Amino acid sequence: MALGLLLPRGVRMLYGELWIEDEAYLDIALRISRGQVPYLDFPLPHYCLLDVFLGVLFRAFGPSLRLAELVNNAAWWLSALLLYRTFRQKGSEAEGHGQGAHAISIGLLAAVLVSVSSLSFRYHLWEREVFSQLVYATALFLLLTRGQEQRRLGLLSLLMVLSALVKLTNLIFWLAVGLYFIIAERDWKAAVRLWLPAGVGIGLIFAATSALAWPEFFQQVFLLHWLKGSSAGVLEKLGQGARWLDILVALGLPGFFCLWRMHRRWGILALLWSGCSAVFYLLLSLTLWPHNMIDLLIPLALCSAATLGFIGDTLRELKQNPVFNLRSVALMVTVIWVGGSLKALAPFQPSPRHRGAVYGFGFQSRREVAEVGRAIQRWSRPEERIIAPALIAVAANREKLIAYREIAGEVEAIRQRWAEGDRAGVFSRRGMRGFFEQIQEEARPWQVEAAEAIKARRVAVVVIDKTRGHYPYFTIPADFLRAHHYQVVLRTENYDLWSPAASL
Repeated sequence: MALGLLLPRGVRMLYGELWIEDEAYLDIALRISRGQVPYLDFPLPHYCLLDVFLGVLFRAFGPSLRLAELVNNAAWWLSALLLYRTFRQKGSEAEGHGQGAHAISIGLLAAVLVSVSSLSFRYHLWEREVFSQLVYATALFLLLTRGQEQRRLGLLSLLMVLSALVKLTNLIFWLAVGLYFIIAERDWKAAVRLWLPAGVGIGLIFAATSALAWPEFFQQVFLLHWLKGSSAGVLEKLGQGARWLDILVALGLPGFFCLWRMHRRWGILALLWSGCSAVFYLLLSLTLWPHNMIDLLIPLALCSAATLGFIGDTLRELKQNPVFNLRSVALMVTVIWVGGSLKALAPFQPSPRHRGAVYGFGFQSRREVAEVGRAIQRWSRPEERIIAPALIAVAANREKLIAYREIAGEVEAIRQRWAEGDRAGVFSRRGMRGFFEQIQEEARPWQVEAAEAIKARRVAVVVIDKTRGHYPYFTIPADFLRAHHYQVVLRTENYDLWSPAASL
């Protein structure tokens, strides 16, 4: 089974194109590997544990997209394997109760569904939520398999602290775990023994980090998320989330009941996990992105596996005893629902923004990225800075002029209001605009910095993405580059590489 779950990961790593969205974190890891300090030397909207981890790997083995991809895919593989092992062990424990085969099939199907989901192929290179999912899978193993109670709660508390250091929104999962103890196991003391030590640990770590990097840490990890602008309304987010999760929504929604019928506690846990996440992202969070849906993969995969199990069991029963009853009606309704939902699957709808890629297979040529990276190394020295997408910068082992430019302007605006003593203005959401609109309006400080650096030839290379245009206001006009004696030294299908060295 372990080898079988490696197959999707190997296929994705051998595929000739990369898919990356949060590429700024690759640049951040590169900066950390060079000795820079998060929050003080560059902005970072999360706790830095995962970034330091990748930075240490870059320091030890050299910056490499393949290295990041290998570690990220290992996390995907381990998550699926742990999911399978959890329910295989539950199956072994339940053999005497007639539920063993069902538990093993649930674990097997869920592990496969996670491994071949469009999100697993889409976020193959580097994504925070992939490591959050590994924590969830480990917690699920501890939660559902037998073990000494006090030791189990201690390990779960440690995992809760670790997950908060990866991403604060992971605490939503731990809220669901605590509610599971209270509702399913009727043990509110276990919830307290989980939450209390973990809460103290998280509080101490965040307080210590705040003291070391005040006020930048607070501004970037807390204030920025409060003020970053909204990406969509509730109904729009609901539709987006369903499309991004594709087949797992179609199979998973009826699967809550199927899983509950199979094992009451599993159904309660899946419902609490999914429900807490849905409430947060739909009602409380200002934004919703495809990578956020990784948080829902495991509970929906379990429910989807239960749906498939129900369909298989019902078909076998009807084959032996073909009668029209309530179970056969439920089967027809389920099949119609799943079949009808297939029409709206987002992964099979080519996206112009991602160059027509489907199902997470795309959208930037590995060969092209490597070619541009080699050209940058030829036209710049290791200590020189460049203006380029983070993916290209890491491939070239060069530092970008502007770190995390998507949030750089907003972070600077918060810093200025804070320095001016305008605390009410810092915390106020009055006049808050859409997420992308706000980024565009706050982009001027780093745009000015980039323009001045080009004029002074402090930028060794400028790489322009000609086709993607994810954030079009990042574009630097070709006429401006020519006016300051930059020339094109390499043209590829998607990139133009400009350097002032060519005009010397």
